[in-house]
Amino acid sequence: MEKQLETIPDYLIKEIIDGKKYYYKDYQKVLTKETTLEAIMGCSETQARIINAILQFLFKNVDARSFDILSGEVGIHLSHTNNFAIDIAVFDRATLPKNRDKNKYIPAAPLFAFEVDINIEPEEEYLHKKKRKDDFSYMLNKSSRLIDAGTQKVIWILTASKIVLVFEKSAEGKIINSHVSWKESFDITIGKAFRVAIEKWLIEGGQEEILEDLQ
Repeated sequence: MEKQLETIPDYLIKEIIDGKKYYYKDYQKVLTKETTLEAIMGCSETQARIINAILQFLFKNVDARSFDILSGEVGIHLSHTNNFAIDIAVFDRATLPKNRDKNKYIPAAPLFAFEVDINIEPEEEYLHKKKRKDDFSYMLNKSSRLIDAGTQKVIWILTASKIVLVFEKSAEGKIINSHVSWKESFDITIGKAFRVAIEKWLIEGGQEEILEDLQ
């Protein structure tokens, strides 16, 4: 089995976290030619609409002179054992390395990360035929590494359960998480403090409540 795993091409690796490889979900179907790489990398209409609603909100409300808003599996390189792909990443422009190679992954953690669903299979599922214990472990691990590197919040929008999970660091320095339904609001602060709800974004086209202008 281990020898077979070594033949998996690198383009099927989506992320590396703490040295562990995470492949695109259904990557084995690409190996057996049941489907294509493009098919497993694509998103559903619901996922696309959520990403579009988030981007509309960000481009409307976030100061582009101070923050960079990037999307499309943004590559983040924090170390040789930690490479991430993020659906939507918001960077404080002042913290980005000035002389970075823009043809490579960004060598810095974003201020905010938005993730829509989970699209990975860890290597042990294939190597040892083990199923991962739960998706929460993956979300916690990825979020913790980003937060430890400077990310304020990692926000996961899950379409099957219609839940939003928010990971952040507490005042005591511990990684904590909270969750709300798509109907319920949660707060984010990017120059301004906002209260937002996923369902409201989708139905009303990105409406939000401004709590406080911090700029």
